[in-house]
Amino acid sequence: MSTEADAQKPAADEAQRAGSEGLTAKWADVAVREMMTAASVDDARQKALLVLQAFEKESMDAKQQDQSAAIHAEQERRSASELQVLQQQVGVLCKENQILKRAVAIQHEKQKEHQAQNEENASLRQALAQYQEQVHKLEVANYALNLHLRQANDAVNHAALSGRFHPDVF
Repeated sequence: MSTEADAQKPAADEAQRAGSEGLTAKWADVAVREMMTAASVDDARQKALLVLQAFEKESMDAKQQDQSAAIHAEQERRSASELQVLQQQVGVLCKENQILKRAVAIQHEKQKEHQAQNEENASLRQALAQYQEQVHKLEVANYALNLHLRQANDAVNHAALSGRFHPDVF
């Protein structure tokens, strides 16, 4: 970047010299013309003073314009560098945004999986409760059947010992 600035300096100096040579020639012509129209030395002094004041004013104006142009160029350079920094920051933020979007999508999928597992667990708990109830009913029925079987066996054993058999059975 410094080589570009170095290359532009001689061109700017040359343009300034050409502009100042044109400016010097213009003011020399104005001074000569004014001096030629002077009627006396006092008149020439007064005209020279006016020419010098006008020259000073124009020189100051030109200097202010050059300073303003230099300030404007510096502001543009700063703005360009700030813009470049901001563009880099936007790029970084866009990448971070993409990462965060992926993270949110992954979290959403995990949440959906977790919710599906919770629903499956709830249905399994319900099925377990139904099966436990069914097992309990079957245990009660089995117990009742065992009691009836014992009573029947006791009745058969008692009848066998007493020698009385039911006539319809034998």
